[in-house]
Amino acid sequence: MVDDVKPRRSRRFRIVLILSLAANLLFIGLMAGAAVRFGHGGPKFHDRPPSVGAALFRALPREDKREIREAMHQRDSLVRDAERQSDFAEIRALLVAEPFDAAALEDAMRRQIDKRHDFIEQAQVDWVARIAAMDAGERADYVERLDQVIEEKASRKKP
Repeated sequence: MVDDVKPRRSRRFRIVLILSLAANLLFIGLMAGAAVRFGHGGPKFHDRPPSVGAALFRALPREDKREIREAMHQRDSLVRDAERQSDFAEIRALLVAEPFDAAALEDAMRRQIDKRHDFIEQAQVDWVARIAAMDAGERADYVERLDQVIEEKASRKKP
């Protein structure tokens, strides 16, 4: 008599399966995002004004944008190089751990969100410092460029 024994799937197979699923979800998300952003005849997201942060940044003078980007890149590079590999290793370990601990994974992801929030908050501090350094005429020019950014977005609406 032959026992009905299921062959045990290897740990490596599960890891490959999880990574494949993650890559597929990322690809699907990118395609869906591109379709929403650039698609024709799809949802009317084109009618939305630009995000507040994007509009405020685009309206800055070219030199201010460059300096803020450089400062953000330098801060992010420090985080990226020093912490991202260990963050990935931690999340990977949590994904393959048996028993799976969803709360620990959620905590690790929350820390990732907090790091991005800190990065964005620092960008806001940099932006406010730029605006505060402007005189009244420069701020008026900035507001004029801001109006143009919003108007350009509105004029790109698809019929």
